[in-house]
Amino acid sequence: MGLRIKIILPLLLSGLLIVMYLYAFWLPRLLADAEDAYKGAVINHLDSVAEGLVPLLLGRQLDAVYGNLDALLKKNESWASIELFDPKGRLLYPLDALTSSKGHNADDDRTFKQDIRYLDTNLGNLVVNVCFTKRLDVIKKEYARLLYLFFIVMFFFFLTTGFILELLVRRPIKHLADASQRLAEGDFEMHFPRAGNDEIGTLMKSFVTMRDAISLNTGRLSNANEQLRLEVNERKQAEEALRESSAQLEAVNRELESFAYVVSHDLKAPLRGVASLSNWLMADYADKLDDEGRQSLSLLVSRVTRMNNMIDGILHYSRVGRIKEELVEVDLKPMLDELIDMLTVPTHIEIKVETEMPTILCEKTRIFQVFQNLLSNAVKYMDKPKGMIRIGCVDEGRGTQGFHTFYVADNGPGIEAQYFEKIFQIFQTLKPRDELESTGVGLTIAKKIVELQGGKIWVESKPGEGSTFWFTIAEKQVEKDKNSQSEKFNVVESEGAK
Repeated sequence: MGLRIKIILPLLLSGLLIVMYLYAFWLPRLLADAEDAYKGAVINHLDSVAEGLVPLLLGRQLDAVYGNLDALLKKNESWASIELFDPKGRLLYPLDALTSSKGHNADDDRTFKQDIRYLDTNLGNLVVNVCFTKRLDVIKKEYARLLYLFFIVMFFFFLTTGFILELLVRRPIKHLADASQRLAEGDFEMHFPRAGNDEIGTLMKSFVTMRDAISLNTGRLSNANEQLRLEVNERKQAEEALRESSAQLEAVNRELESFAYVVSHDLKAPLRGVASLSNWLMADYADKLDDEGRQSLSLLVSRVTRMNNMIDGILHYSRVGRIKEELVEVDLKPMLDELIDMLTVPTHIEIKVETEMPTILCEKTRIFQVFQNLLSNAVKYMDKPKGMIRIGCVDEGRGTQGFHTFYVADNGPGIEAQYFEKIFQIFQTLKPRDELESTGVGLTIAKKIVELQGGKIWVESKPGEGSTFWFTIAEKQVEKDKNSQSEKFNVVESEGAK
């Protein structure tokens, strides 16, 4: 249904209701009021006639009475008949009762009686039959003319109202509807008619404000979309470069692994030959060699052994981060008991697990290697007649940072602060290798394993009082899916490798 019909239809319905009201209620009531008014006028007229007949009846001037009544009957066309009776009820006028009527329909007549009195004396009765139909027809015609005039006025009123509503309501709303359609199509340059100060004008001003805001936001959104598109392209390019780098890194890792094994084999083969030859010389020519010669061969065998251990250390270090194991739930207490049993611990050294150890989700071999390297160093460097090595876990960061914090403490010689960073570098040792055999790779491997798992490792020590090695391992919920945890763990390792 169009807006024009919605505007005109209420006007037509209003006009129809007004017409129905006029015909059903107003016109009948108006006719009834006119009839009552006419009855009152007839009664007042009869009263005046009766007063005028009093002196004529007292003077017995019947001819004058007849003349007045004839004139009165002719003058009032709606009066059907006039009858005059004496006090005894005898008809005085008209003389011929059969010819007194004007021929009106008796069913439409109304009879009015008026006593003619002088003081307390009844001089007679005046009876008048009035035809209301004729009189009411005249009134109806007058009211019909007024009603037609009213209809004409109402027609022009509705026509004018419809035209005004067309100009002031429908056309502005039509402009707004067209503008909304064009706005939906992305046209922000459409022209609006001049807005007035009424509600339609306020709506149009609000719509112009909305158009400007949408235009501004659309421009910003377009710029943001363009920026986002550029960022997406850059990210795609970065991802492509990352994939290429990952592929190249995998190829390099494979080549490095192959190279490491080849180098290990090529280096170890001559070392094994040198060691075998040295042992044969010591066995076959021991009696022919002096003390200096035997010492030189022993030193040569120890150097070969050290070189072999260093090559093994390099291989172990290169495997960390390249070879992935499945994440498993590891109860650290049984694992540490197994590790302590495997170590060759002198009788004067005690190793003690002094706190409850958690169950963590990790690569078992790697966490085993961290504790093994720390404990081996603590045993190797112990200089006290009664050595004590303590292992434990504290809950610092639990629920906030999400890390387990472990420690391996000893009462050994301690480390000076200037060497706290140096000891974690590859091949770095605090004592000459001739005094204490060491590859200098153990702490470096432990540091790499911990950092690949998102943790950190550090040392606290005072010379002569011992050392405490701390390291953190990220907490992982063992109830979660292991594959999902493995993916997260690999991401942490990749970030650590970078």
